[in-house]
Amino acid sequence: MSEKPTRAYFMKDEAYVFAVVGIFFSIICVAYWFWSKEQSGTVMLFLAGCLGLLPGGYLLFWSLKAKPRLEDQDANIEEGAGVVDVFPGSSIWPVVTGLGASFLCVGLIFGLWVTLVGGFLVASAFIGFIAESRRGGVH
Repeated sequence: MSEKPTRAYFMKDEAYVFAVVGIFFSIICVAYWFWSKEQSGTVMLFLAGCLGLLPGGYLLFWSLKAKPRLEDQDANIEEGAGVVDVFPGSSIWPVVTGLGASFLCVGLIFGLWVTLVGGFLVASAFIGFIAESRRGGVH
């Protein structure tokens, strides 16, 4: 029987991938600033670095606290048997939220009336999420 690792390897590989992407874009951001002195590209590269460092830091933080996953260690098939997890029921509100956010963004380009439609959709989705969470969702 193989011995289980003592340290948690929960999402450590994923954290390293995100961290490497964030560090790469941060280095490119600094180099781009010194060579071009251009502001918009520097801000975009900075945000791209944050796009890698924020989830990488989050996953690395949880890799130190969480229980290791079976797929991160040498586990047998029998150890993963049983109930996997509890999943939420289906809901229309994520689609309504995405549609409303799209209308809000497009409304910044095409006009106020489109923004009002997007705001109405986002507000109705927010109310729908709250109502659904209080009654337990669709069964």
